[in-house]
Amino acid sequence: MVIGHVPAVSKVIRYIVYSFHMPFFMFISGMVFSLKFHEFPSHNFSTSREIMKSVRGLLVPFLSWALIIGFINYSAGILEYFMSVIEGRNGLWFFLGLFYCRIFFVLVHKSYIKFFRKYSVISLIAFMTAAYTAALLLVPAEFTFMQIGAFRTYFPYFASGVFLYYFRERFADFLESIPFNIIILILFLILATLCYVYRFSLSEDELAEIPRHMLIILKVLTRVTAVFGTLIALSITLFIFRSNFKHVISFLAATGKMTIGIYVFHGYFCEMFPPVIFPLSVSIILTMITEKIPVVRSLLLGK
Repeated sequence: MVIGHVPAVSKVIRYIVYSFHMPFFMFISGMVFSLKFHEFPSHNFSTSREIMKSVRGLLVPFLSWALIIGFINYSAGILEYFMSVIEGRNGLWFFLGLFYCRIFFVLVHKSYIKFFRKYSVISLIAFMTAAYTAALLLVPAEFTFMQIGAFRTYFPYFASGVFLYYFRERFADFLESIPFNIIILILFLILATLCYVYRFSLSEDELAEIPRHMLIILKVLTRVTAVFGTLIALSITLFIFRSNFKHVISFLAATGKMTIGIYVFHGYFCEMFPPVIFPLSVSIILTMITEKIPVVRSLLLGK
């Protein structure tokens, strides 16, 4: 996340990170969220309580940071800034995207339990897929109000994370297989290279003239690239945890709980030296300080 925002990092490396880092984030968020349903079925799961947790943990920080960022460094006028918040153009869109994914999953899951007496994870996946397809048909792609588009793009990754965690033992063998990872890595590098060349070898005018069917193909390739990149990142993560690198695991676990703070704070230090290390270190320190102040912690970090 930090690497992709640091100008000093190679453009190619930043593009590779960008090609999968948000899908990977949503995937991991889904895996963590699945703990709430551990183990299936979760008939006693409280929908209203989970909605309130999502509001407190994501929506409140989104609004709080939007106001702070607008007050500090926005000079285009109140109305323009208000529109940037509504359309999610202020860099905080992932709050809303994750919020929609969680709420949608909770509501559909609750509906499934209500209408189906016999609980089956496979039938739940089919039910969830049907509900998501219906949502896509009801909400047009050009509808950008409060970053609804983020839900359209990232819910499949979020839901995949939820269900992959449930079937984690079956997928672990694939993720730990060296031949599997080599094949996925090769495919990822090939597709990432194709997307990179196609995207940056054309001017904005040339991109605007690309036939619709080519845009669809490029979009599909981009999604597939994101999936392969996510699988590689999962394999690396699994390797780290299975290898018992205690210090690395402790660092990942600690920073994982600081995601919101790191994401928001690091953007103000991306151009400082040393690259990556400085913005990451400062954002961790600022997040730790923020966590010590009860009211501020609730407003800015959702804790």
